[in-house]
Amino acid sequence: MPSSSHESELRQIANRSSLFRSAAVLLGFFLALAIAFIWTKAPSYDELYYSVPALDLITRGSFGIPVLEPTGSAMPAGSVFTGVNHHLYLPSLFHWLLSSVWYKIAGFSILTIRFYSLLWGVLFLGACYAVLYKISSRPFVALSGVTCVAFSHIFVNAATDGRPDIVCATLGISSIAAYLLLREDRILPAILASHTLLAVAAAVHPVALVYLVAVLLTTAYCDFKRLRVVYIFAAAVPYLVIFGAWFALMWMDQDTARTQFKLFFTNRAGTWTGLPTLLWNEWAQRYWGSYQTSGDSGASARFKLFPLFFYPLGLLGGAVVARNQPQYRLLLWLALSICLTLARLDVFHLPFYLIHTVPWCCMLLGVWLAWLWDKSGPPRRISAVLAILFLALNVGWTAYAIRRDPRSREFADAVRVAREHSGPADLVMGPLEMGLAFGFYNNLIDDCALGYFTGKKARVIIVDERGYGQAFNNYALRTPYLNKHVTHLLNDEYGLVLQNRLYRIYARK
Repeated sequence: MPSSSHESELRQIANRSSLFRSAAVLLGFFLALAIAFIWTKAPSYDELYYSVPALDLITRGSFGIPVLEPTGSAMPAGSVFTGVNHHLYLPSLFHWLLSSVWYKIAGFSILTIRFYSLLWGVLFLGACYAVLYKISSRPFVALSGVTCVAFSHIFVNAATDGRPDIVCATLGISSIAAYLLLREDRILPAILASHTLLAVAAAVHPVALVYLVAVLLTTAYCDFKRLRVVYIFAAAVPYLVIFGAWFALMWMDQDTARTQFKLFFTNRAGTWTGLPTLLWNEWAQRYWGSYQTSGDSGASARFKLFPLFFYPLGLLGGAVVARNQPQYRLLLWLALSICLTLARLDVFHLPFYLIHTVPWCCMLLGVWLAWLWDKSGPPRRISAVLAILFLALNVGWTAYAIRRDPRSREFADAVRVAREHSGPADLVMGPLEMGLAFGFYNNLIDDCALGYFTGKKARVIIVDERGYGQAFNNYALRTPYLNKHVTHLLNDEYGLVLQNRLYRIYARK
C-alpha cells in the first residue's frame, strides 16, 4: 500500500499537471482570439504615432515622424509641433528604444507593431498570475482571475494595439509582482526590482504614475515595520539613472525639448474637481461614454454596454471576499488605488487607459467567482452563470469586431481609391496610418489644417473620422479661419470619391 505522503505527492503532481494543461488551453484560446483581432483591426493614428519614431531610429538614427506637418497638428489647432520631424522627446522615449530592437529583427508593418504588443500582453498575464498566486496561495484562484483578464475585450484590444499602454501596464503590474515575489527573502532586492520596472514604465508612458501609488501601498501594507530610510535612496536610484539619461539627451536640444514639453502638458491641462464630481465624470466619460461612442449604434451598441457592469461587480464581489478572507484586502486596495489615482491623474478620462483599471476589476471578479465556486449549492451555480455570461459577452464583442474586418474592408478600400486617384509623385494628405500604404518618407503629409499654413495642395485628401473628422469639428467650434479654409477646400476644390464608416476620400477636381 502506498504511504499517505506518497499519495499526497501524487495528488500534487496531478494538480500541477492539470494546472499546466488549463493554463495552456487558456493561453491558446487567448492567442487565437488576439491574432484574429490583430489581422482584422483597422490601423489607427495612435498606433503609428507611437511606432514611427522607432522606425525612424533604425532608418535615420533619430526619433522623428517625417510625414507629420508641424503646423498641422491637432493639439491644439494653430500650434507648431517643433522638431517633430526629427527629434520627438515625449511621451514614450523608452518605448521607442525598446520597440526599435523588435522592428530591427521582425521588420516594420502593422502586424509586427501589434505582435510586439501581444508579447507584452502575454507577459502581463504572467505577472497577473504571480500577483494573484502570491496573495491567494491557490492556483485555481489565480487562474480564475487571469481568465477574466485574458478574455476581457478591453484587455484583448490593448494587447493587440500599437499604443504603448499595454507595455506600460505590463511593467506596472510586474513591479508589484516583483516586490511580492522577492520581499520574503530580502526586502532591498524587492524594492530595487520593483522600482526599476516602475521607472522603465514611467519612461514608456507618464500614466505609470498610477503604479507608483500601488507599489508604495504594497510596500507599506506588507512590510511597513521592515522599512528603513536607506530604502528610499535605493528606490530612487533607477529613476535617477533612467531619467538622468533622458534629460541628458534632451539637454543637447533644449529649445526643442522645452517647446515639446510645454505643448504636451498644456494640451493635457484640465480642471480638477471634487471627489464626487470626479468619480461621476470618470464613470460617465471613461467607461460609459467610451462604450457608447465607439462607432456603433442600435443593438450592437447596447450589447457592448453589458460587459461594463461586470467591472463594478468585480469590485463589490472583491470587497465581499476581502471581508471574509483578509489576505485579499491588499488586492482590493490595489484596485481601488489604481482606479482613483487614474481618475485624478487623467482629467480627460480617456478610454485608452482602461487597460490600467479594468484588469484589476477582472482579477477581483475572478477571485469572487472562485470564492462562490468553492461553496456548494446556489453560490456555485451563480458563479458558473456569471462566468459564462462574462466570457460570452466579452468574447462575443471581440468576435463581432473581428467579423467586421475593417482592415481589409474600410481601410483597404480607402487605400485602393486613394491610389486610383493619385500618381507616384502626387502629394497625398491624410492621417498617419496611411503611411503603411504610401510610405513614411515619400509623398504623404499628415496635415489636419490641409495646407492652410504651408500653402501645399494635395492631389488626394484622406479624412479619417476619428482624427481629421474630430479636428474639423473643433475648427467649427473654436477656429473659424481654419473651418472656412477646410470647408471651401473640400466643397469647392475637391470632390468626394469614397465614403465609408472610417474614411472619406477627396480628389482634386
